[in-house]
Amino acid sequence: MNTIHHYRSFWIALMGVLLFSCSTDSDGDEPMEEIPVNARPVIEDQSFEVLETIGGFIEIGQIEAVDPEGGALKYFIESDYPLAVNLNTGVLSTVAKNVFDY
Repeated sequence: MNTIHHYRSFWIALMGVLLFSCSTDSDGDEPMEEIPVNARPVIEDQSFEVLETIGGFIEIGQIEAVDPEGGALKYFIESDYPLAVNLNTGVLSTVAKNVFDY
């Protein structure tokens, strides 16, 4: 009996945006401190190949990204598929059975 497995490839692109504000209680006579720039995390296009019938709550892979300043990253995902990403580790997993079963 021949079994054919159907695979779906998908890619993830993440972009982080940091918004902040600062104020000073200076009267304008003192030089202002230089505010450090927080550079955007670096992430390359990544793809993960999985069976269409992967099932629920299965680890797919880990999203790899780097903070240019060496700080810790927090991961979020927006997807049309029922996927989840671990906030601290970037591990991507399914959250429903037969996620890609068309």
